[in-house]
Order: sequence, then C-alpha cells, then structure tokens
Amino acid sequence: MKLSTLVWFILSAVFSGPLYAQLKDSTLFTFGQDKVMLDEFRYVYEKNNPNAGDLYSKKSLDEYLNLYVNFKLKVKAAESQGLDTSQAFKTELEGYRRQLAQSYLSDHDVSDKLVKEAYERISRELKTSHILINLMPDATPEDTLKAWNKIMAIRDELNKGLNFDEAAIKYSDDPSAKDNHGSLGYITAFSTIYAFENAAYAAAIGKISMPVRTKFGYHLIKVDKDRKARGMIKASHILLRQPKFGDSLRQNEVKNRIFDLYKQLQNGASFEELVAKYSEDKNTTARGGDLDWFGTGKMILEFEDAAFSLKSVGAISEPVLTKYGWHIIKLTDKKPIGTYAEIKNELKRKVEKDTRSEVAKKVFIQSLKNEYQFEPVSGAAEAFLLALPDSVNQGKWNASAFNNDRRPLFKIGDKTIDFAEFAQFTEQNVKKYRTAKKSKMIQELYDIFVESELLKVEEKNLEKKHPEFAKLMKEYHDGMLLFEITNQQVWEKAIKDTLGLQKFYADNHQKYQWAERVDARIIHCSSSANAERVKKEAGKKSNRNKDLKELFNKEGLPLVVTKVEEGQYEKGSNDYIDSINWAVGTSRTLANPDGTAVYVEIKEILKGGPKKLEEARGYIISDYQARLEQNWIAQLRYQYPVTINKINLDRIIKP
Repeated sequence: MKLSTLVWFILSAVFSGPLYAQLKDSTLFTFGQDKVMLDEFRYVYEKNNPNAGDLYSKKSLDEYLNLYVNFKLKVKAAESQGLDTSQAFKTELEGYRRQLAQSYLSDHDVSDKLVKEAYERISRELKTSHILINLMPDATPEDTLKAWNKIMAIRDELNKGLNFDEAAIKYSDDPSAKDNHGSLGYITAFSTIYAFENAAYAAAIGKISMPVRTKFGYHLIKVDKDRKARGMIKASHILLRQPKFGDSLRQNEVKNRIFDLYKQLQNGASFEELVAKYSEDKNTTARGGDLDWFGTGKMILEFEDAAFSLKSVGAISEPVLTKYGWHIIKLTDKKPIGTYAEIKNELKRKVEKDTRSEVAKKVFIQSLKNEYQFEPVSGAAEAFLLALPDSVNQGKWNASAFNNDRRPLFKIGDKTIDFAEFAQFTEQNVKKYRTAKKSKMIQELYDIFVESELLKVEEKNLEKKHPEFAKLMKEYHDGMLLFEITNQQVWEKAIKDTLGLQKFYADNHQKYQWAERVDARIIHCSSSANAERVKKEAGKKSNRNKDLKELFNKEGLPLVVTKVEEGQYEKGSNDYIDSINWAVGTSRTLANPDGTAVYVEIKEILKGGPKKLEEARGYIISDYQARLEQNWIAQLRYQYPVTINKINLDRIIKP
C-alpha cells in the first residue's frame, strides 16, 4: 500500500469514526436534554477563578465542575416553574441591565489608557501625608475663595520652614490628623480618590503640592517616599485579644501567653493546632488562621509591616501588638503584582467602578455623536430657554405648557427630539441642578439630556455590538433565578419548616454546645465616681433586685446609670467581661477612654453543655439549610441525569 493511500485511510478512519465525533463535539456535560458546551464552562471558570494558582488542575476543575453542574440544575428547576416569566422578574432584570450597561458606555481606548496608568501606579507605593481644608462640592464662590486663601497661607508657612506634622495637627480638618500628623501611610492606585491619587503620583518627593480639589475640599500633599510595590502575600495568624479595659496585670498576662505560644512554635509545635486551640479570631480559626491574599493598605499598619517582613514561606513572626491584640503571623504564600496581561481584567473592573471612568465617558459621548450623527438644531436651545418662565428656578414649574410643542431640538440619526421631550426631562431633573442663573442650569440640563438620549440608542445595541455583554446578561438572568429558587427550596423553607427543624435538631443536638460562660451584670455609668458609688450600693442585699436606673437616677439631676445589661457571656463576646477574673462574686469598675465607666459583677459561672434549640437557632437553621440543599440537589440529579464528557474535560486539565 502506498504511503499516501495509508495516510488517507488513517485520516478517513479518524475523521469519520467515533473519535472524530468526540473531538468535534465540544459538549462538556449534559443534564436531562440540555447541553453545556466547553467554551461556556471555560468562560465562567476563568472568570470566577482569576487569581487561582491551581487553575485547570484536576482538583480545581473537578470542584468547580461539580458546583457548576449544581448551578445549572437549579436554574433549570427555576425555569421549569416559570420564575423568569413574572413581571417582577423582568423589571428587576432590566434594572440590572441598566447597571451593567454603564461599564460599556465609555471610550475603550481611553479606558485602556486608564488601565495601563493604574498598572504603572500599583507597581509603586507612595508614603504620603496631607493637610485638608474642608469645602463642600457645591460651595459658593465666596466660600471657595476663602478655603483657597486659607490653604495657600498654610502652604506658604510650610515653604518657609513650618514642620508638616505640626501644620497638620494645627490646621488640618481631617480628624485623624491629631493622631497621625496627616500621614496616610503608603498609598497606591485605587487606595484613595482619583484626583488625590493623580496629584500624589505627580508630586516631587519631599515637596509640598499646590492645593488639590476633591469632593472633601482642598488638600496639600507631601510624598515622603516612593518604593517598589511589595506585591501580595497570603498569611495566617494566631490572635490573643488584649483586654480593652484591662489593667496592666491583665495585659501582661495576655502578653506572656502569646510569647509562650511563640516559644512552643519555635520548639516545633503545629501552627494549625495552636490556632484551633488558642486563637481568638473566630472568623479564621476553622481554616487554620488563614487571612487569604492581601497587599499594601489592606491590613492595619503594624500587622502589614510584620507580615511583609517575613522573607520565606513558612516563616513565623515574633508576637506583634495591634489595636486588636497580640498576633503571631505565618507567611503561607507570596507573589509579585503580576504582569499587565495577568491582571488587566481585574484592573479594568476597578477602573470601571472608579471615578476615573468619567474621563472615558466624556470621550465616549463625543464618539456616539459622530457614530449616530448627532445634529443640534441651530438656536433651538436658546429658544427653549427664552420660552421658560423664571419660576423654573423656584421648583414650582411643570412642563404642561410644552406638552404639544413639537419644535425640533436636535436629531440623532433619523430620530428627532423635540421641545416637549426636553421639557419633561427638565421638570424631572430641575431640582437636582437648580442654580441662581437660569441659563447655566438649562445648559447643564441640555448637555445631560443629549447624553442620556445618545446612551439610550447605544444601550439598545449592546448585545449586538458586545458578545460579552450578552454573556453577562445571561449570568444576571441565571443568578436571579438561582436566588429565587434557592430561597423557595432552602432558605425560606428552613425557617418555616418548624417540625423539620425540630427533628434536625433532635438528630444533631450534640453539635451545639455552650463553652464555659458567666451570668453577669454590666452597669454603664456616667463617670468613674458614679461607677464606684453604684458598686458600693448595688452590692447590698437590699438593692440586688431593684431597678438600678430608678434607684440612682433622680429627676432633674444628671444621669448616674445610663444603661444596664444582664446576660450570659462566653469568652470573646464582651470586652468588659473579658477584662475581669471569672469568679462568683467578682465585681470591678472599669474606666472608658471617654470618661464614662462601667461596674461589672459576676453572679454565676456556668459550665459548658448542650444548647437548646432557641439558644442556637441561627446555627441550626444554617445547618438545616445545608441539609435541605443537599437533598434537593440529589433530587434534581435524579430528575435530570448528568453525564460528563470526560474526554473533553481531560483536554483542559493541566498536566
């Protein structure tokens, strides 16, 4: 057999047989009679796992595929019930469409430049300080000039040698300046408002900027240092809370405990075991103290600096004190910022949500004017202004006089917009833009009206012009259905199914246990002296069952007791209770920073034990919902049998 004949025979067998059919068919899985294609799955998988280090690993794909199959089954169940045909559903979906459309209503070339600018900036971090003089966005020219003169006078003093820290304490309207001397720490792109960010990245190191106007007022900015971005790290921690109102003895006790744990770690103890046993951060104990990824400006400064000082994965910090308590930090992973290609989409989403997107929107409106052949009618806007009475500025005007006024105002392609339409828009929006000068107000309203009419035309064409917009609308549609059907089958059902909830609790009551707790009373007083007075009188047998507010507060006199709390408290549930020794009969007065005080008394120590249904209702309902969902998914998989195309799945698994 000739080689060419053999090749032809092999190709014929492959491309006409079962193997070719499998390669040509891009179905990833079926459920019932429905198919989900590989491209659809890859789109949602990559979108929802943008920073995953194990992207396309077998474990990651298997986990996400299981979730996505369940998602599609639930949406199918919602559609079979016709939940997407109600008027309420359609109205809500249209509202989401309007919101989603906003990200498409800007110039993409300008947006790309803004994204690149953001990338350049997140590669650098600026140690920045500022002085703020408050000024409202709608301030009068007189108030604006006054604020300008004030901030320029401060700038002159700084340039003549006044220390910036002293100036911030003395002059800044930022309340935090009294403590931080105007320091904002290190900033990067998106960590502050765009106007401020622009000025900071344009500033020379160590120099005082010219005044910068933001929605808060005028700022003077000083950049002290410029460093390369530190990237992102992932860390876990052990937290022992420092008693907020504890004395030095209690504070030293916590300090000694954290250093003891640190010593145990140095001697080879398991970090995860110590987290589970001792850490008081309830949000992270179940996952080994994991805090996930973070970068500059996301954590409190002392914690952040200690975490970033760890050089190698697995390294553990010495105990670090923050306002939350003592921490031991373990570095679990780290990565640089990433290349532009890697994080472009993430930055794009941030730009779209940020005020900098207005820059792109202005350019976009001009492009729409060109694309849709916008043509103003000469003199029409001026004629409309002349036809308006002065009462339009007083908020009492309505558009009825223009109801039948079909004089053309402008054209968008073949569509003509007339005076009547602009009058209706003016009536609806005049209160938002009312100014002393009528012509200025109408010009602003005219510009906004033109913009809104252009955007309406563009919005109608979004699905045709942008396939990704159509995909996102499908996601909103399915997400809304998922919420509604899950609410019916799981969340609301768990709350209303009293008998089912009781049976679930009876079968699982051993899971819901009290830790050791105290029965205590906390009396809030207006001063430390009053707290001592309450302590002396409240401890008497004759006063134990009396209403302390009635006992101490006399009509016409300043309050002695402001609030009384009585209840049962576990460790970590109340700062005052955590600050005193747990022993029956213990009573203490604790001073607050604001001059008020509390008197605390321990009435009883309660041992751990099972919680009643009402005492753990929230946790039990949550677990019951999980059980209902599990059963529901099993039912759906039976109703709509799922078949995975393993050949196509294997094609996308990373070796």
